[in-house]
Amino acid sequence: MKTTMLFVSMMATLGLIGTGCNQIKENSIPEPSRSRGGYSKDAVAPSPADQTHSFLSKGKVMGEVTGKRYALIIGNAKYDDENWKVLDNSVNDATDIRSSLESLGGDKRFTVVSFLTNVSHQQMGEAIDKFVQTLQQDSNSVGLFYYAGHGVQIDDRTTGSKNYLIPTDVHSTSEAEVKYNALAVDEVLERMNEAGNQFNIVILDACRQKGGLTRGTRGVDRGGLAATPNSKGAIVIFPTQPETVAQDGTGRNGTFTKHLLTSIQEDGHLSLADMLTNVRQRVSNATNGEQVPQNYDSTMGKFCFLGCQDVQAQQAQQRAEEAVKQAREAQQRAEQALRDAQLKIQQVPSAGMGGEANRQIEEANRRAKEAEIAAQRAREEARLAQEKARKSTKDSREEMEIPPSF
Repeated sequence: MKTTMLFVSMMATLGLIGTGCNQIKENSIPEPSRSRGGYSKDAVAPSPADQTHSFLSKGKVMGEVTGKRYALIIGNAKYDDENWKVLDNSVNDATDIRSSLESLGGDKRFTVVSFLTNVSHQQMGEAIDKFVQTLQQDSNSVGLFYYAGHGVQIDDRTTGSKNYLIPTDVHSTSEAEVKYNALAVDEVLERMNEAGNQFNIVILDACRQKGGLTRGTRGVDRGGLAATPNSKGAIVIFPTQPETVAQDGTGRNGTFTKHLLTSIQEDGHLSLADMLTNVRQRVSNATNGEQVPQNYDSTMGKFCFLGCQDVQAQQAQQRAEEAVKQAREAQQRAEQALRDAQLKIQQVPSAGMGGEANRQIEEANRRAKEAEIAAQRAREEARLAQEKARKSTKDSREEMEIPPSF
């Protein structure tokens, strides 16, 4: 009878256990540099508890931009006019940006429509035409324009400050030559906006200075490219803020592009805005605060290079999964304790069961009850983590449904 009662008690225990995300100086620019702007010199087994996963979306984050991705990448380094000094890293930067964008997996991979180095004004214009035509074919597409090379700002009394990207066939540093034979950033923005696609990114790793170019930088010796608050449906990214310089760098890449490449791989699950915050911090740290990247954003939607992930929900999910794992392990320990006790009973005839055998059975029963308590505690932790993850996901979705303010 005592043995039977022990079995009933332990089976009840087992039953309980089982329930349980430039301004150019007038008429000319002083001697250009080997620069584009202001770089520093540094360059589990199935279980009822697995229902924890069901509340998390396995698809895209709400508001995420997920269309096909296309890129136009230009790197100019060698210019026909010797006053535009040769740049060491602009072609490397363009090449590495291309490799990075093409290496993104699955539907995150960019199709590079054109990759050009050391090209003329006409070639840049033709590439823009081809790029825009591609974007026009898919209203859900994402366009990315990247330029590395010389660039200047010209202040015009009539039209205001404008930025220009310098082709290799600009034959002088005069204001008139640049205005009529360089590619205006406004033109790039207007053409991409006219394409009518979903999301556009413009990265200008060019000089952000004004007043005259100097050796050792990618721009002029004071100031920078004009601010672009009217980004016309795009996010426009500069390697440094106005009135500062961005040197070409001494390694393979300029400081900005070096850290941009790193962040695409390491922070690509973040929104582009959040990723750029990390780039800004890294570049500032690397240059002792002398170079601070800046961007102007008038986009709608949330773009992430590696696909957007709700970090808070992911962390909550991980905690819930760990709690479920602990509950499962506690259940397994309790089951093992019951099996050990059952085996002990089978080994000792009930009529001649000694005190030591009874003690061992009682000890096994005690361990089973302790395991039951641990399992119950783990299940409760899993339930709380699940509720927290649900709330985090709900809050994140509601937040992303609110259009950004400008």
